Amino acid sequence: MLYYHETTYFEPDGKNGHWRSDYWEDFKDILVPHQIKRGMHVVGVWETPVGSGHGNEFTFLYRINDWADFGQFLDKRVRDMNFRERWSQQWVYRQRWYTRLLVPAPGHEAGLLHRDMESTVEPQGPDRRDEPIKPHVYYQETVTFEVDGKDGHWRSEYWEDFKAILAPKMAEWGMPLIGVWETPVGAGHGNEFTFLWRTDNWTTFGGFLDNWKADTEFRQRWSQQAVYRQQWYTKCLTAAPGHAISILHRQAD
Repeated sequence: MLYYHETTYFEPDGKNGHWRSDYWEDFKDILVPHQIKRGMHVVGVWETPVGSGHGNEFTFLYRINDWADFGQFLDKRVRDMNFRERWSQQWVYRQRWYTRLLVPAPGHEAGLLHRDMESTVEPQGPDRRDEPIKPHVYYQETVTFEVDGKDGHWRSEYWEDFKAILAPKMAEWGMPLIGVWETPVGAGHGNEFTFLWRTDNWTTFGGFLDNWKADTEFRQRWSQQAVYRQQWYTKCLTAAPGHAISILHRQAD
């Protein structure tokens, strides 16, 4: 399974009469059905809330079966002139757009997507777009790792601890793992990994932070894992309107 991650910065809502609700209607009725026809399915759509990062920032996560299907997706997208014209009109809503491909990392097997939603690229499920989106808070980490084997620290040891200690402890604190991905060669920063977690709401997120601070034994073990990491960037995400047609909303929310 190959994942496709977009970070988009939108114009302020209503700028020059362009309201974001119009964009989301097109997204659900035009863009996503077009993507699905070409094998690209939306996993989740989120907004970075106030206090958690860049303003007007949105995150889109898609997936496709494999590299061959991704190549065909790009080829068909370039050739569809009607879609390209409609897509260009959507730029009145967007300032910048950064994309990268992601492949599942070893720790991904401990996540919800792998366990429950990767038997096929598009799991079967009811259309729940008209049902309320639950107030989950998603927690995304972007970690740049040291080069594998540096000073004798091999990443395989990290992933064993991750699956046996870290992921279960996070789930115990109400923050189960959704998935873990690596940015492959040619798609962005080297040795970069993306972790996505989820909790029920802001109250449970606060409880997670309290538990993190209180568990000194776990914090000590976590600090020992710093030998594997160079940089660590975190932010919270909340569901955007487009999340209503995502795999996560249909299957797990």
